[in-house]
Order: sequence, then structure tokens, then C-alpha cells
Amino acid sequence: MDSQWNMQDAKARWKSRIAAAPSSFRRRFTRETLIADLKTLLIVAPLTILIWVYAEEQQLVTEPNVALSFDVQSAEPAQRQVALVNPSDGTLHVTLQGSQSGIEHVKASLRQTFLSQALEIQIPGDTTTGLQQLLPLDQISRNPIFYSQGVTVIACTPETITVRVDALEDRTARIVAPPNLPGLLKATFDPATVTLRGPSHALAALSQFGQLTAIADLAGNPVLKQPGDHDKLAVHLLPQPNITFSPDTVSADLLVGQADQTLAVTPVPVKIEAPKWLMDNYKFTYKEWLTDPVTLIGPRRAIAQINPANARLTAVVDLDNTDADFHGLKPVTFQTQNLPDGVSVQPDPSPRTIQIGVDPR
Repeated sequence: MDSQWNMQDAKARWKSRIAAAPSSFRRRFTRETLIADLKTLLIVAPLTILIWVYAEEQQLVTEPNVALSFDVQSAEPAQRQVALVNPSDGTLHVTLQGSQSGIEHVKASLRQTFLSQALEIQIPGDTTTGLQQLLPLDQISRNPIFYSQGVTVIACTPETITVRVDALEDRTARIVAPPNLPGLLKATFDPATVTLRGPSHALAALSQFGQLTAIADLAGNPVLKQPGDHDKLAVHLLPQPNITFSPDTVSADLLVGQADQTLAVTPVPVKIEAPKWLMDNYKFTYKEWLTDPVTLIGPRRAIAQINPANARLTAVVDLDNTDADFHGLKPVTFQTQNLPDGVSVQPDPSPRTIQIGVDPR
């Protein structure tokens, strides 16, 4: 009997435990497991996103038609000079391959080359002189702008560039004053000659046309406004493209006279010059006076003799028999024989013309 009751008690206890299990499980899941899972999720989810973003950025992509600015330099600048001929604007378009982030860094660097210093392509010192076509891809690919970001340059357009390679030579040139400096009567330089160093083809061209000279930088020098002798002036030489001077500064002795002056005169009478047949059979319609000022230039004393309102200057329009029935613009020249010695008409920026009509009488 006791055994039967003990068995019934045991069954009752197990039923009670089984019935209470779901409630206990739910309490542990909602209070402990859920909190732990959320903590793990807060850590794992950002890491998962970062890993996914990194993988996307590192995926190999290809981007064509990326512009870069470049310049050419000689590997032996003391012996040879290199000039870019084509493409004349110094721009190439390249195709890049690498990660998206690496390509974006490269493009940012290339944008800076347009604003500051262009990408340098070095021309080997043993390159033959004259016009040469070269393949720039290898040199561009080796530039740290690309390989430091793990980016490869797989193509460029154009595929070749054209450069002119010249040996640098020395020539002796005499020093001269700039032409037509008002008031400069004489200029003597010490030393009288300097050494020009530059590309052989440029020096040969200057020599061929009689321009192998070094021009003293005198224009705008204030001493030109002071008549008299001016000795031992330090004078620089005017720069010439791709050419250096040795020395680049010389001593100059100058003799300065009175500088030319200008005078605007108006009005100026207009005269028609034409063959007798045209004069007898046709009449001319035109303004008989130029009302726009005409500028005269000459020595101060000669300019002082001129009356601006009556300068004894005449504007001339030349016609011939083919101008019968002409209506339009004709160029104007000037007769200056009545002006004082040394005075002339200063050329206008554009040729002066007047409107004229030629009609039968």
C-alpha cells in the first residue's frame, strides 16, 4: 500500500515539473537569452557591415578615359632639351584598373596635377635628336601616384607622344639695344658679347635670319627720360624661349638725347588724287576733313613748331579709272613734306579709311 502511494506521489511531482517547464523556459528566454543575443547583435552587425563595405571597395574595377596632365623632361638636362610636340595640350587619357577606393584617390591626385605640377615623363639621355615618337605607358604606370594605391594603368590615348629632342649648344652673340627707343642716341656694352646656350635648331634659325643677338632690357628704364651720359648701368638681357645667357647681366654706357614727342592734330583736310579722265567725267562724294585726331611724332623742338589746328598735313585718297561708280571705303595716306624735319605720322592701330562715292557728272 505504501509502495502504491509513493508511486503516485512521484508521478504527481513529475507532472508538476513538466507543467512548469514552459513557463520557466519563457522566463529565461525573455530575460537572459534575449538580452545576451541583443548584445551580440550590436557587436556583430556593424562588423559585418564594415566587412561588406570593405569587400565592395576592394573589388577590382576598370575606369576608362581618365584625363591626366603631363610634361616631358630630359634625363640629361645639361646636354639635351626635350619639347613636347603632340599632343600639344599635354593631356593624355588613361584607363585605370584597381579598387574603387584606390581609383578615387588616384583621380583626386590627378586633378591636382592640372592645378600644380604636371606628371613628368622622362626622356632617356640616349634618345636620338630630332622628332621622336615614344610610348609613354610604361613610365606612367611606374609613377607612385598609381602604384601607391594599387592601381594599374592598362591603356592610354594617344598611345604615342611626339617630342623634339635637341642637343644643347653654345653660340657667341653680340649685345644690342632695343630698336626705336625714344631718346637713345648711343649704347655701348661691356662685355660686348655673351654666350647663348640653347637647342641647336633654335640657334641655327636665329643665325640664319641674322637674329643671333642678345637684346639689352632698356625699354622703360627711367634714365631714357634724362638727356646726357649714363655710364656703368647694370642691365639685364631680355629672355628668349629655351635660351640662357652667360653672363645674364652686363654693364651699359648710354647717351640719351631729347625723346620724341607726340602731338594730336585736327582737323586734317582730305584731297582726292585721280586721273584726269576720272576727274572730268565723275564727281566725288566724301567728307573733306578728317575730324578724328591724327598723331604726329618727332623731336621736341620740331613738334613745338606745329600748330595743331593747322599742321600743314594733308590726307590723300588715291583713285584710278577702275574706281568709276565706286561706293565704299578707301584707305587714306598722308602727305608730310610740309612738316618740320624729323616729324612723321604715327601709324594708327588699324588702317585709316573714309567713305567715298564716285558717280557720273
